[in-house]
Amino acid sequence: MCYRPLTTIALFLFTLGLFGQKSPHPEYLMHYYFKASEPLKGSVLPPALLLNKKPLLGFLPIPNTLGKENIQFHSQKQLGFDSIFSIEEPLTCSPFLAYKTEITNFEYAKFLSDSDFTKTHLGYNARQLYPDTNAWPLIAANEFAGIQENPYRHYYFQSTYYQNYPVVGITYLQAKAYCDWLGLKVSEALAKDLQSQGIRYRLEIDLPTATEWMALFEACVVKPQKLYPKKLLSKQIFNAFGEENQGRELLNFIYSQPNKTYRTNFSGTTTNRGFPISNKQFFSTNIPESSPVFPPKPYGQIAHLLGNVSEWTSTPAWQHLYNNKSTILNTQGQLATNDYQLTAVFDLSHYLVDETALKNHNAIKGGSYLQELHYLDPMAIELKQINHSAAYLGFRPVMRFYREQK
Repeated sequence: MCYRPLTTIALFLFTLGLFGQKSPHPEYLMHYYFKASEPLKGSVLPPALLLNKKPLLGFLPIPNTLGKENIQFHSQKQLGFDSIFSIEEPLTCSPFLAYKTEITNFEYAKFLSDSDFTKTHLGYNARQLYPDTNAWPLIAANEFAGIQENPYRHYYFQSTYYQNYPVVGITYLQAKAYCDWLGLKVSEALAKDLQSQGIRYRLEIDLPTATEWMALFEACVVKPQKLYPKKLLSKQIFNAFGEENQGRELLNFIYSQPNKTYRTNFSGTTTNRGFPISNKQFFSTNIPESSPVFPPKPYGQIAHLLGNVSEWTSTPAWQHLYNNKSTILNTQGQLATNDYQLTAVFDLSHYLVDETALKNHNAIKGGSYLQELHYLDPMAIELKQINHSAAYLGFRPVMRFYREQK
């Protein structure tokens, strides 16, 4: 007799709880979605004569493809296990040049030695730009000794023995300062050469965007496998993350052998679910590998794009990372307003939801010798605060040219 009102009230309270939730719908709690595309830079490749100038010898031209004005390709399917997934999408970027290796300790020390210039033109002193040598992790205790300080805190950057190894312990801001410094220096050295046939070129050196980094992988790893016979690849057996990898396992990652073009170096002898990796004797190193000297090859050569040290990009999480307070990727793969999010933040710990946090986190690509295998997936993405530094994190500059009428 009074059951109907009670049932109605209970149903009302259930409905109120369902639609008045303070957290997003559960289907959006599982993953971030990262969209790499961004507006074109409008850069061009300069005349070949300019590319042969000495200040540019360390840079590899990444030209347009298929006769089009810009570089166009489609991102690959992402495998591995993580909470951040790259959206499969067509990607476009303007032509650029990429440094063949990661910046070394020697190159970065040269930058620090030019302290008067960096103070005058960039507003930094050498102390602000010095690598974080304490980024090297402590050595864990064992049955013979307690926790010990890592000796590389005193030797890796300071010793000339490691001068050709990639610099680490570098924040995004420090990497950006190096690029700005190098851009000014190269522009100064090429001042007369930047004018050609009535056209003036302006150059900038920067960290690559996430799209440019992926274009570099496409040009220097994917395309050579398609264009050149195996004998020209000199037993280069780099087969990255094939479709046969199932269950979010990277079981068939075959890295290139020592002294070949695309050598990698990363930590661990098993995948993140315990499956063994072959040739595990090469995974025992606890520091990065040195920058290689390239043998002559008929295709663009790039060192340690995957593995060795992870590399900063200039792409922020802001307007690239979705499932935040304002935007979600819905089940149809479309970006939509997050109507589920009201006042509370997401339930996942360390979730990037606020505009300030999104703008202060940048994408890192490539994986490293201190990280799990997943990050060697060329589509994998990691986001770190721009003041973050680590013993596995370095950078590789890119150079862009812009055409200007005199």
